[in-house]
Amino acid sequence: MSASKNKKQRLNATVDPKKAEEEAKRIKENKKYKTIGICVAVLFVLSIAFILLFNTMMYNWLPAVSVNGRNFSAAEFNFFYMAEYNELANSSAESKPTTGYSFREQKYDDLYTWYDYLKNEAKTALTQYTAIYNEAQAKGYVLPNEEKANIETEITSLRNAAASSNVSTKAYLENVYGTGMTESVYRKCLEFYTYVSSYYSHIVDTFQYTDDELAAEYAEIAGDYDYFSFDLFFVEADMGTEEEPISFTNAMAGAKEEAEMLKAHTADEASFVAAVQDYYNFHAEEGGDPQTASADSLGTGFQGRYVSMIYSWADEWLKDAAREAGDVEIFPIGESEEDTRHGYYVVLFKERDTNDYAGVKASMIAISPETVTKEEGETDEAYALRQAAAEQAADSKIGEIKAAWESGAYATTDDLIAAFSEDIGDNHNDYDALSKHDLYDSFNDWLFDEARAENDSLTITEGSYRYLLIYKGHSDILNKFYAKNSLDSKNFTAWAEGVAVGYEAKEHWAQRYTGGIYYERSLY
Repeated sequence: MSASKNKKQRLNATVDPKKAEEEAKRIKENKKYKTIGICVAVLFVLSIAFILLFNTMMYNWLPAVSVNGRNFSAAEFNFFYMAEYNELANSSAESKPTTGYSFREQKYDDLYTWYDYLKNEAKTALTQYTAIYNEAQAKGYVLPNEEKANIETEITSLRNAAASSNVSTKAYLENVYGTGMTESVYRKCLEFYTYVSSYYSHIVDTFQYTDDELAAEYAEIAGDYDYFSFDLFFVEADMGTEEEPISFTNAMAGAKEEAEMLKAHTADEASFVAAVQDYYNFHAEEGGDPQTASADSLGTGFQGRYVSMIYSWADEWLKDAAREAGDVEIFPIGESEEDTRHGYYVVLFKERDTNDYAGVKASMIAISPETVTKEEGETDEAYALRQAAAEQAADSKIGEIKAAWESGAYATTDDLIAAFSEDIGDNHNDYDALSKHDLYDSFNDWLFDEARAENDSLTITEGSYRYLLIYKGHSDILNKFYAKNSLDSKNFTAWAEGVAVGYEAKEHWAQRYTGGIYYERSLY
């Protein structure tokens, strides 16, 4: 049978009406579900596209803050917002927000939240930065090539940090600064900030002071920068037991009596240690735990500004110009029974270091051994061997970095750090003027050794870290250094305030999307 005949027979074949109706219905249903599936897929793609577009608009396109015509997006603002937060987090301030909870819901004071505080600080900074930027532009200031190179080094370090965390650069940045932060946005903010900072240094370099001006300034700030050495011991008030409580008044009176007795027997460190040991022995006979007094257990020392924060109750006494070695005083702690601590501190004044010596310039690089976690079923011996191997690897790495420096292959410590950035990360510091009290005693002994020569290096272990110290020479006399910094700050502030006259930061609708990584509540 021919093909044409077959075709004709198929066309003329009898069709069951019921089956035809069912087939038509099935085809119709399939088309409907296929259409629905396509619509759902399209809507899903459109929703993702909308979210991406919405985020881009809110975080990158629309202005969150503007300063005299210069717009800063939410992502850009977050760069400066997080800078203010990081400065606060790394400071010695007693009051700080708690991470893990929205800063918009944590009170800074009766009027503001921590978000409000940091936002206002960032706005103030941006106002001044913009004014300085415009002034520098008007003066034709050009960013030095060294600063341009530093920007590229920073970007490279950023990429390396992201790679070490096994995430994209964008993901890494968003984890630090919040939604919308990209490498291009980060670069733009960094270039802006670097240009302003460079011009700041340029202006400060023009300031000159006489020795008399520096001496007068240091006389005003000495209380914050001198180093105070003293011994102290706390006599805790005996509040009795729950069954036999002692009144707050009587407990404090008893503590004061013992503190006065310690004071009466103290004239220097040795006699203070002996008096405290007698105190321990007496209380051990009454059922207390035997303890041993030593100069190390009593001795301490702080720069003046830290004295003000940590030992505020003794601040005025310690900083009195009439204070002499061997002076002793007692100070009550706890004004009422509700306070957490009650008793008296006995304080022996030993020395006041007035910073009349040259500081030290140095670089410090640190390597931490890889963290080793004991595995399930692992023996103590095997675990100890892996720990020892990790520590040996850290020793080898810091030795390798030291050898690289001593080889002369790197002209600057910045070059050295860049070459080993994957191993070093952020564990490095440059110091312009170290005092004899800023680092570990072992560090200071080496850095302030008279035999030290420029670019000398030393590896040393403190705690779990391996350190490389690189000596870079001496700074100015420290009290002059501190005085100059203080005068520079005052004079630059006055200059910047003059430049910023008429400048004002204005908030816009996209401001609600600022707050960096600590924005954790719904916007709606």
